[in-house]
Amino acid sequence: MCLKRIFLIFLCLLLIIFSWKQWNISIKNFNFKSVKVSHNLIESSLKNDSQINNVHVKTDVMNVIINLSNGNIKEIKLLQYQEHLNSFKKFILFNKQKTSIYKIQEGLLSNESLKFIDKNYAINFKHYKLANDQKILRVPVEFVSKNGVQYIKNFIFKRGSYDIQIEYYIHNLNIFSVNLNLFGKIQEKFLIQKKKNIFHISSNTNHLSNISYYSDNNKYNKFSFDDIYRGRNIKIFSHDGWIGSSQKYFIISWIMNPKNQNMMHAYYLHDNQVVIEYHTLDISIFSGQKKILRSILWAGPKIQHKMSLINSSLGLSIDYGFLWFLSRPCFLFLNILHNITGNWGISIIIITFIMRFLMYPLTKFQYLTIAKIKSLQPQINTLKEKFKNDTVRLNQFVLKLYKDENIHPLGGFLPVLIQMPIFLSLYSMLVNSIELRHSPFLFWIYDLSDRDPFYILPIIMGITTFYIQKTSPPDLVKNDSRTQNIMNLVPIFLSFIFLWFPSGLVLYYLVGNIVTIIQQIIIYKEFQNIKKNKKNNTILK
Repeated sequence: MCLKRIFLIFLCLLLIIFSWKQWNISIKNFNFKSVKVSHNLIESSLKNDSQINNVHVKTDVMNVIINLSNGNIKEIKLLQYQEHLNSFKKFILFNKQKTSIYKIQEGLLSNESLKFIDKNYAINFKHYKLANDQKILRVPVEFVSKNGVQYIKNFIFKRGSYDIQIEYYIHNLNIFSVNLNLFGKIQEKFLIQKKKNIFHISSNTNHLSNISYYSDNNKYNKFSFDDIYRGRNIKIFSHDGWIGSSQKYFIISWIMNPKNQNMMHAYYLHDNQVVIEYHTLDISIFSGQKKILRSILWAGPKIQHKMSLINSSLGLSIDYGFLWFLSRPCFLFLNILHNITGNWGISIIIITFIMRFLMYPLTKFQYLTIAKIKSLQPQINTLKEKFKNDTVRLNQFVLKLYKDENIHPLGGFLPVLIQMPIFLSLYSMLVNSIELRHSPFLFWIYDLSDRDPFYILPIIMGITTFYIQKTSPPDLVKNDSRTQNIMNLVPIFLSFIFLWFPSGLVLYYLVGNIVTIIQQIIIYKEFQNIKKNKKNNTILK
C-alpha cells in the first residue's frame, strides 16, 4: 500500500468524522409524579416586566437585572465578552424581547395550590456593585405572605465567577405547616425552518442550540430542541446533577442541591417553545420553623476550570465529543502553554511541534515501512510473474520476503490509526474552546475561533499539502496516473473545505504540515543512506 493511498484514506476518514455529528442520544424516562410549574406564570411575568421595578447588580464579570415584581433575573450581560469581534456591545446572554421568549425563572411553589409565590419583593437599594476589595456580593429581596410566612431571597455573586447562588430563608410564623417546592425554569422560543421535509431548528435569541443534563443514573446526556419538538420528553429523578440550555461557548444551567430530592424535566410546550426545568419534591416547614433552601444558576461561558469548582460534572457540557478523555488533557496542556506565552496562536504552534515530536517514532516507522515495501516492489513483481497461477505460494513467498526484511505488512497503516485519535481530539479541543473566541494571533488573524478573513492560512495549507505529495522520492512512488490525478485534487479540495474552518484549527494543521515536510526530508534522507550503505556492503562482499 503506497504512502499516497494511505494519506488519501486517512484524509477521507478525517473529513467524514469532522462532518458527521451524532445528535440522537437515547434518553431513559422515569415515571415519577411531576409538579409542573403553571405556564400562566410566564404570561404574568411578561406583564410584570413592563413595570419599571428593577434592581441593577454589577460585578467584575456581569451586569444583572432583577425584576422585583416576581424576584426573577431579567437580564444578564457578560462584561468580558463582546457580542461580535470589535463590537462595543457586550454579550447579552438573555433578555426580554418583543418578538421572542427567552427567560429564566426561579422560585417557590406552594404545594397546596401549585401556585407560584410571586409577590412584589422589597429591597433596600436599587443598585448594587461589587467593590474592588470585595469577593462576595449579596443582594437580598424580601416579602411576607398573607399567611404569615417570611421569605428572604438572597442572590449571591462572587468575584470572577459566573455562578449565581440563590438562597431562600424561610421563617414560618403561621400556626400551620407549609409545604413548598423549590424550582428553576428555562423557557425559550425557537425558530423552525422547513426545507426538503427536514426541520432545521435554531434559537431565535442567542443560538442556544441544545439541552444537556447530568443525573445520578443517566450521567451526561445531550439532545437538541428538535428532539423535544418531535416529542422526546425528559423526566429524570436525581439528587445531584444539573440541567440547562447551551450553545457552543455559553451555557445557562440550573445546578441542584444534592441534599434535596429533585426532578428534572424538559418538554415541548406550544408555539415553538421548549421548557427546561427542575423542582424539588415536597419540603415541609412546620409552624415556627426556619429553613434555608439553596440552588445555583450558572449563566456564562464554558470555562472548564471554573465550572468544575461549582460542579465536577458541569465541564462535560463542553462538547469534546467521544474523545473527551484525550481532548481535556490536551486543553490543560495548551492552557499551561498559554500562561507562559500569553498568546493562544503561539501556544497552538508549540503544542503542534510537541505532539509531532512525540509521535515522530510512529511517523518514522510508518514512512520507513512504506519505503521498504516500495523498494521490494521489483522483487514482488517478479514473484507475481513466477506464481501468477498459485496465489497461496505467492503469498507465502511475499510474507517470507517481508519477514527477511523485518517488515510488517500493516506497518505503514497502523501508525496512522494510532495517531488519528490524537488529531481528532486536538480538533475537538480547538473548535470548542471558548478561550479562542475573539483571541488574536498575529497580523491579520484577530479571532482564532473564526475563519481567516483573507483565506491566507487555508491556501498555504493547501500548498504545503501539495508539496508533501510531490516531495516523495520518485523511486518510492508508483506511477499510477489515476491515483496521481486524484491525489492532485486533494490539496484543492482540502483548501476549499478549510476556508470556513476556524483559523486556530487551520493554523494547527498548517504547522503540522510544515513539521511533516521536515520529518519527511530527514526520514527519506536516512532511508537513502541505509540503502546506499547496504548496497556498498553487498559490493564489498
